[in-house]
Amino acid sequence: MKKIESVLVIGKNGQLASSFNKVDHLKKLIFIGQNDFNYLDRKSIYEKLNELKPQVIINCAAYTLVDLAETETEKCQKLNVDFLIYITDWCIANTARLIHFSTDYVFDGTKDGPYIEADPVCAVNWYGKTKALGEKYLTESKVESVIFRISWVYSEFGNNFLKTMICLGKEKENLNIVSDQIGSPCYAVNVAEVIYQWIFENNLNTFKKGTYHLAPDKTISWYEFASHIFSEYKKTQVDLKLVNLGQIRTADYKTAAVRPLNSKMNSDHAKLELNLKLQSFDESLQRAIQSLLKNQVV
Repeated sequence: MKKIESVLVIGKNGQLASSFNKVDHLKKLIFIGQNDFNYLDRKSIYEKLNELKPQVIINCAAYTLVDLAETETEKCQKLNVDFLIYITDWCIANTARLIHFSTDYVFDGTKDGPYIEADPVCAVNWYGKTKALGEKYLTESKVESVIFRISWVYSEFGNNFLKTMICLGKEKENLNIVSDQIGSPCYAVNVAEVIYQWIFENNLNTFKKGTYHLAPDKTISWYEFASHIFSEYKKTQVDLKLVNLGQIRTADYKTAAVRPLNSKMNSDHAKLELNLKLQSFDESLQRAIQSLLKNQVV
């Protein structure tokens, strides 16, 4: 394949796109967001893509408000399914490759062990169902695409569990966090790093259409995640008000959307087929907190 030069990132201000911007040391990425075209209009999308003519599209645009999606069903569907269909069809017509992100929430969480890519999807909330529908269209289409399922995404950008915990820890003496949902927290910057290297240093030499899990090996509960956050944060900061971190079960913490209890994902397929692996959870969390403090985000 000819050298990759033109790569477009869609979803300008979200966690993932911001992370790609941070790691773009070669300054080769083009970023566009909702102010650059109309996500809901195929013609507007095609006009922008025809103008930029990317060889590769990295789609970071998604509706990710899991609870709100239960009532904003149409809005969630339009961004997670319809918009994806539009850019997929453009990629097919223009021989471009598509890198897309999906989620652990396409599974119902009832499996005993880690999910593999071949496991059947069975989402238990509307957000997960729309992401599964988007996956299905990509998989069945002729587009040269790679779908990365990532989970529990956090970073120094946007709204996420890491930043929420630190803010709450400064405000409250007591916190109760869900302890029976298990998954693998993914540091968005590390996700962006390994994919960026794959594109520009390896020139997508291992590109193989399919769905891949991309998550750290460590699996923990939300409670354990919070505990790690506060432990790491307190190594250098003393402004936490938090005294007691307690546990609560999902059944006692009501939310609009149902969450899978088991979000463990086996990432061996990505290692074997694409030679991609995320760094350890502990290293990533350390980096994320250091970046937050350096930039005085929290």
